[in-house]
Parts: sequence; structure tokens; C-alpha cells
Amino acid sequence: MKRKKFLITLLTATLLLVSCGPATSNESSGAAESQVQETVKESAAESQVQETVKESAAEKEQETISQEAAEIASLEVVSSEIASSEVASSEASAPEEPKEYPPRITLSGNHDDHVITDKLCYVEGEKYFLLLDKDVDLPGDFGDNVELIIDEIENVTGFTFSIPAKLFTCDNSTVTFGYNPWDGFDFGMKVPIYLYPDRDSTGYISSASSEFMNLQLYELYSMDLWNSVPAYRDNPWRRDDHVNYDTVAHELTHVLTCRRAALTKIMTEGSADYVAEKVIKKLADVTGQYDFVESAARMDLSYHVKNEVTAENAEAVFRNDYSDLSQMERGDEYTLGRMMCLFLEENYGESSLHDYIAAVANAGYAYPKFIGDPNQNDINKMADLMKTTFGDDVFTKFGAWYQTHKDQ
Repeated sequence: MKRKKFLITLLTATLLLVSCGPATSNESSGAAESQVQETVKESAAESQVQETVKESAAEKEQETISQEAAEIASLEVVSSEIASSEVASSEASAPEEPKEYPPRITLSGNHDDHVITDKLCYVEGEKYFLLLDKDVDLPGDFGDNVELIIDEIENVTGFTFSIPAKLFTCDNSTVTFGYNPWDGFDFGMKVPIYLYPDRDSTGYISSASSEFMNLQLYELYSMDLWNSVPAYRDNPWRRDDHVNYDTVAHELTHVLTCRRAALTKIMTEGSADYVAEKVIKKLADVTGQYDFVESAARMDLSYHVKNEVTAENAEAVFRNDYSDLSQMERGDEYTLGRMMCLFLEENYGESSLHDYIAAVANAGYAYPKFIGDPNQNDINKMADLMKTTFGDDVFTKFGAWYQTHKDQ
């Protein structure tokens, strides 16, 4: 800017000099004019250069500003993505709120005391959990008696229940509530036992698996619930005056054997009756409790099956495993299997059931690797294991033994 002012001043002074100075000749006049024109041209060129430089600088400055703006915008996007990622990571790593389960209650241990539940709750024992719905009526010694049964089952079989329990959702709670209120509950190695009354007389029955046990005992329904369902209220014969601990022992035996090995239908149901009978009769003698004594009386079971079993067909019956029967009530597999266990004990010793279950487990039918019902190929292998464990003539001997015991 200062150079431009200087050029303008110089041009003005020159013009004044030309107009006021003495004219010596045409040559000097032309030279002066030419000099002025050159000066003007130089000034114009210089001005043009300056304008070009200014425009170039402005464009460069604008380009720099645009580039910086783009970089800032890019940084803002990256910063936003990082912030979002950090928030998501923070949310993912944030500890979940602990699930709130139904409350724990305790039983007094006194038979004459009763707890009638009015909501979901549970009782914890040394080796079990009782998972209770409302309208369950428990005598104060129920938990202690369940503990006695578990201990005696372990004595009879030589196995323990000590295998970690998971909780599947295929239990009556999903039917009753539409969800499992105990989902995620840590049961450790204890046996989860559901007591959910069949409120509509749908037909729930006691059942068990390697994971849990469902217990349906009408005598454990509260009187309010019992009297509210006509199918119960109008049929008093359905409700006993004692707790049927034989059912408890039968289903708990299922839990134990299922936790150890898969068995044929005959040996599954037969071993459960065999063990329950020994357990309940032992506890009836030891405790003298009315509930155990009455339960033991129910264990005086039949020794006769509908279809004759002989030395010639005993092995074929075992391999068939009553596959043609659809059982909803006690059937031949219970009786024949119980008699098979009695025969093994009498001829091969008190540990015979333990030995057979161990042989089946060692052959690859062990929980949790094998879960479910054995197919025909599995059943044939289990029949072979019976012969491997006790001798090739075990079925022939059993058929002959059955003929001498069937009418007892």
C-alpha cells in the first residue's frame, strides 16, 4: 500500500513538472511524455500484480479455513463415535442389578406346627431346596424328613447326590406362571424340589430328572385351595391323612440315578420302587413316625406282572423294555424292575444295583454327557452290560427266580 502511494505521488510531481517546466524542444517533450506513460504502465502492472496476489492470498486463506473446518468436523465425528463407544462399553460392563428371588422361610421341625404359604418362597436344607408356591401346607418336620430320606437313599445305593444342579425351564412353574421364577438361582449340588399345587386339577403328577423334582401331594395343599376346587372337595378319598413319603423317596431316587447314569425303563422305575421301599421301611422302623409307618404300608407291592416271565423269555422281555406300553399309571416295568433289583441283591449282594449303575455309567451313559431316554440300541447294550456284570446266565436265573416269587 505504501509503494502504491509513492508511485501516485511520483506521477503527480512528474505531470506538474511537465506542465510548468520550460519546453526546450519537441524531443524533450516527447521524452517526458514517454516517461510518464512508462511510469503509468508500471504502476498499472504493479497494481495488477498486487490484485492478483491479494486474490491468491484470499483464495489460499479461504482454502485453509475450509480445510480446517473439515478437519474440525471430522474430529467432531470421531469424538462423537468414541464417546458413543465409551458409553456403550460402560453400559456393557456395568454390573447387572442382582435378581430378586422369592424369600426364604424356615420350618420349626415340630410335626404339629404348620406353615401355610401365601406367596412364592423357599426352604433350604442341607441337601435340598423346597421351591414353594402359595397354598402349600407343610408340617414343621417335613424338611427334616426329606433330609432323612436323602441320607438313606445314599446309604442304600452307595451314591451321593453331589453333582451340580442346573434348573431347566420344563417344570410346572412355566405352566403355572408362564415363566420360571427361579431362573439363574444357584442351587449348587442340592436338589431343587418344586411344590406347586395343581390348582385346576389338570392332572399334574410327581416327576423327576437329573436336575429337579416335581412333587404333587394332595395332603400338602392348603384346605382353602382344596375346598375351592370341586374335583378335590367332592372327592375326599384323594387326600390322605398322612404325608406320602414313599412318593418323595421314589422321585428322589430318580434324581440320584439320573445324575449317575441313564437306565432302561424297567431298571429306572424298578430301582426307584426298590430303593424307596427299603428307605421308607427303614425310616418307619427307626423313627416310628405315623407318616413313615403309613407310607411303608403302601410299599407292600405286588410281585406279579401281567405277562408271564420265564427263564426262556426273561432276556427278551428286558430288551423289549415294555416299549409297546404307554404308561400313565403304575405298570409292569415298575414291578418287574423292582423284582430284578431284589433278585440281584439276593444273588449278587447288596451293592449289585450300585455295581450295575456304575457299569452303565462307565460305558458312556453317564450324566451330563448322556441325557434322555435310551433308544433300542442303547437298551441292547445295557442288557449286555447286565450279563457282563453278573454273568451270561443272569436273565435265565432271573426268569427262574421270578417263577418262585411271583405269587408272594
